[in-house]
Amino acid sequence: MWNLNEKTFFKIYIPGKSTFINYLANFFFDGSLKKLHVIIPNRFNPRPTITGYRHHESDSSDTTKSQTIDCQTYSFVKDDVSYNFIDTPGLSDTGGYVQDNKNIDKIFSKIQNLNIDSSIQRYLKKLIFEMKKF
Repeated sequence: MWNLNEKTFFKIYIPGKSTFINYLANFFFDGSLKKLHVIIPNRFNPRPTITGYRHHESDSSDTTKSQTIDCQTYSFVKDDVSYNFIDTPGLSDTGGYVQDNKNIDKIFSKIQNLNIDSSIQRYLKKLIFEMKKF
């Protein structure tokens, strides 16, 4: 079930998940301050500079609303190891508890579709359920 040459990371409840993935793109694609790489648009860089990646961002110029509206996996390869980072919609964000419930359903669905051990899936679901209580 687990591939030793593949690593999967889930970032769920912290702000800046999409920004973090853009940082990772710069690491994996040798970006710099003079050659900045963007795979997820934001208000400063409204167009991706690296193609081939899908994103689920709403209007990145509107800073009053949550941006990520669905889960998306971003895969990078370095030294023959595949690294998968899963961007998720935020919780306790601008959409209120109704949107939180929808986002939790989206995250649960993404977890169900991951090719990981079922005990880890149960742990991730429990973790998200506990975070929902806050």
